[in-house]
Amino acid sequence: MKRIRDVFFVTICLAMPLIGCGQERSDDLIKNYREARGKIGLVQSLMMEGTVEIPAYGMSFDIKARFKEGGFYRFDQGPLLQGEEFNPGSVRILGNGEAFFVVDMSLVNQPNTISALPKEGIDLWTEIDADFQGLLVDFEAKGHQVKLLGTTTISDVTRHALEIILKSGNKVKVYLSGEDYRLIRSEYQSYHPQLGKVSLVRDYSNFKTVDGISFPTKIEEQRGDLNLIYEYNKIVLNPDFDDKLFTVDREIDSESPELTNDEVLATISAYVSYLNEFSPFTSSNEKIKVGLNQLWKMGQYKNVSNAQDLASQLSADIIDLTDDHHFGIDYNPTLSESLMMSEGDDVEFSETEAEKAQTKDERENDFYFQNIRIMEDQIGYFKLYQIPRIKTAKDRVDEVMQKMSEAKALIIDLRGNTGGADGFSQYVSSYFLPEGTLLFERKMFAGEETKFFAKDVPADRRLEDLPVYILVDGRTVSAGEQLSYLLQNHERATIVGETTFGAAHGSIDLPLANGLVALVPVGYEIHIQSGRDWEGTGVVPDVVCDPKDALEKAIELINR
Repeated sequence: MKRIRDVFFVTICLAMPLIGCGQERSDDLIKNYREARGKIGLVQSLMMEGTVEIPAYGMSFDIKARFKEGGFYRFDQGPLLQGEEFNPGSVRILGNGEAFFVVDMSLVNQPNTISALPKEGIDLWTEIDADFQGLLVDFEAKGHQVKLLGTTTISDVTRHALEIILKSGNKVKVYLSGEDYRLIRSEYQSYHPQLGKVSLVRDYSNFKTVDGISFPTKIEEQRGDLNLIYEYNKIVLNPDFDDKLFTVDREIDSESPELTNDEVLATISAYVSYLNEFSPFTSSNEKIKVGLNQLWKMGQYKNVSNAQDLASQLSADIIDLTDDHHFGIDYNPTLSESLMMSEGDDVEFSETEAEKAQTKDERENDFYFQNIRIMEDQIGYFKLYQIPRIKTAKDRVDEVMQKMSEAKALIIDLRGNTGGADGFSQYVSSYFLPEGTLLFERKMFAGEETKFFAKDVPADRRLEDLPVYILVDGRTVSAGEQLSYLLQNHERATIVGETTFGAAHGSIDLPLANGLVALVPVGYEIHIQSGRDWEGTGVVPDVVCDPKDALEKAIELINR
């Protein structure tokens, strides 16, 4: 399941000092907001029923949202999410489309609750997403600070902009109506289980008063290229929820072996040994070694009872320690067994079951290409939401590039690209650069170096003179970032949008005992202009703009 997000923000903060914008004015606004909201502090639980619409996909499905003060969320979201599971195990989708968020730390290690979120995710969920009362209600008691950024009038509509500095240091911008002081927009960062922080913008409208408390019954949420529109037709205050409603049997694999303390410690030791042998990132290796040993001594893994639990907990802890999603441990008995077998000298493999499944997925999804077309003004366009393996996608890439040769300029849309296979960027870049061009060097393991050059593309297919524009956003990840960074460094493409996620390191899977698999980063790239790769910094656009406006901006640049 692909996650979607977007950033949309019209600046209303005024550079000039405003009369009456001191603390007293801010207090007045908060007071007015509280009065407009009603006695929200009396609400201890809440149920909302309605629909969610994703206009771009023509999808609409029912939703039931149940909240309980203290960090509990449960969504029943219909069949759209059936069978999906996110990593780490802090968010679990069950067979009936039910999604559970349990962010009350006192429950994390109890038998029927979901694994812990990383600390960053916990802060964001408990302070923002799980605070359904609203950040401006009792903000002082919660340890937040609020300041007025400015007031402006657009099309006869007055709006007040406030910034909330949360006790964790995270920030939220909210906008209050100048007419009735209701919340009409919020902008902040939430937590994505795989990508970490993601930006959210929500617009609130169609307010309804229930038992003296005002609620927006329409919330338009902007993420990535899509809008999600929530419309609620039923709101119930203070329903009686059993805590068990917000816990979930984690569907532990019946084959998942029970582990002794010695086996847990052996797993940690084996992972650290792999890092010492294969990972060139010595600083992160040391952080993991020291950090996991400290957590072991503190009893972090004392109640971990099986391999599946251990994988989830260790991965969350490792990412917390390194802020690098290329490190981790997974529970995958089939892959672990295959990896162990492949270590034998007399074993040969053709295509594994996993590779066969991936090939099938690539072919069924047109190798992740979308919306291939020549637009008005002879501008070529295609979107890639994932990076396919070039060994299977080569013929399709050639077909797409042949079509793009008819264009006067090309736009490659990598917004929301979740990464994928290595090799694709090298081949695609070869269309735009002279044959034999040194693209980048890769440092592997303990000093191994490999140079990557532009491939031999037939002369009649080369697009060396075709202007290229690449659209990116904060969800453009890993292999999805590589093509942008590579062509930018060779001054062969203009990058438009916002800075990408910043995940550059190549990684491999290595077998551990009890069905576990170690994810270990083994290399990094050195590019011509920068002398490094994009790990941690992301690909910084040549033209910075709101990602949702990136296509329009690129067309404007082409037609200048």
